[in-house]
Amino acid sequence: MGVKGSLLEHLIEMRRTLGAEQGLSRLAGFVDGFTAAQIHLGASDPAAREFFLWLRDVRGEFPPEGWKVKLSRDCGGDEVAAVRRFLDLVVEFVRLKGL
Repeated sequence: MGVKGSLLEHLIEMRRTLGAEQGLSRLAGFVDGFTAAQIHLGASDPAAREFFLWLRDVRGEFPPEGWKVKLSRDCGGDEVAAVRRFLDLVVEFVRLKGL
């Protein structure tokens, strides 16, 4: 499993180049759109699937209301901090898994 061409690769690049300026709704839209496009094109992204399972099962960051709501709440409504937290979790997962 690698991240080349995957959602995680693009999120890591986003963290490196854009930081957190894009806002939480825009980030969530990007994630949802990227995932929908992959499904539509029949592309497999096991690293992203494993990331969201890890986010839910290990980190407890994906409750029924979703990661966007939880991170926003945890960061006191600060979208920049919530985006930064999400992108940091992506990097943490990639490092943990050695991807």
